[in-house]
Amino acid sequence: STPEDNLDLWVNHPSVGQFIQLDIDFAHPGGVTGIDFSMFDVDFGSGAFTDQVTVTAYNGSTINPSSVIASPNNSFDGVNTVTGHTATPSTSGAADARFIFNQRGITRVTIVYRDVSGLPNPSQQWIGFHDVDFEAEPDLVVTKTGPASANAGDTLTYTVETVNQGVGTSYNVVITDTLPAEGTFVSASNGGDTLSTGVVTWPMVPSMVENDTLTYTVTFVAPASGPITNVAAATSSPTEPVLSNNLDSLVTTITEQADLGLTKTGAASAVVGDTVTYTIEVVNAGPSPATGVVITDTLPSGATFASASDGGDTVSVGNVVEWLPAPTMAPNDTLTYTVDVIASASGTWENIAAVTSSVTDPNPGNEVD
Repeated sequence: STPEDNLDLWVNHPSVGQFIQLDIDFAHPGGVTGIDFSMFDVDFGSGAFTDQVTVTAYNGSTINPSSVIASPNNSFDGVNTVTGHTATPSTSGAADARFIFNQRGITRVTIVYRDVSGLPNPSQQWIGFHDVDFEAEPDLVVTKTGPASANAGDTLTYTVETVNQGVGTSYNVVITDTLPAEGTFVSASNGGDTLSTGVVTWPMVPSMVENDTLTYTVTFVAPASGPITNVAAATSSPTEPVLSNNLDSLVTTITEQADLGLTKTGAASAVVGDTVTYTIEVVNAGPSPATGVVITDTLPSGATFASASDGGDTVSVGNVVEWLPAPTMAPNDTLTYTVDVIASASGTWENIAAVTSSVTDPNPGNEVD
């Protein structure tokens, strides 16, 4: 950037040991790099004053200058402090000191100016903060939005927005979205593709200047269970000094869904005294496992229970055959049970079998037959 005008400090040191601290903040997101400036008139007056300037910066931690160029008429301690030792006119530049910070992401420069002459009341002094130069940094900020909750099997749409909130230009920008290991990628806008890696990658964008925005979407089918975490990220060159906002994640809670379907088959007619066999078949169409599956068969009043497969037995109320709960039915699992009854009276029978589960059924109505 173009060097800026000067900032002058006029100071009265009323007593020994006091100092003036000047904090200069750089409001650019991501901070700045290559700070280069001069402190004018860091000098000495016999019987009057001895100037001393200490300069540090902050980029997440306190740092010292990369280099300091002191004039012949002041001394440098090799770290961050310059002290005047010969009185010279400030206009000559012979008592000036140049401070250079090559570090990146600097958000503040601190200048501490004091008199170290030891005199009880040093005279009024002037120093100047001059010829400031620096380069602003780009700052890519990624924001990921989408549903906080969904049902298993739902089609979800995630949006990835990337904004250059800095001042410099980001080059060779690549946006990625790492999908959960479970679930199914459907599509992505703007040419994004998974390339069989589980990571959606969009074509490289050559450059993004200040306030440029990229908005992409990803469509994804929720897996059988969750929660799931989806992480979007941006990379660029050169690498930014602040990377914490270059990625964003979103956690989606998944409600399990198990579509249990039941069918019942048996003889369409019988005569009194016949043994009639009914077959009950339960299928889990998913997408999630079904737990706590309970199957029952309510027998008609004209039928006498004889037996049931797989441990099925009648309960004391309602002439209902019930099987012990199945621990888990994975998607596409099938349970098949049979019930034998004796036709003990004539008439029209209605035999109703049903299945329930502790998991939400997305298609209620097909679990009774």
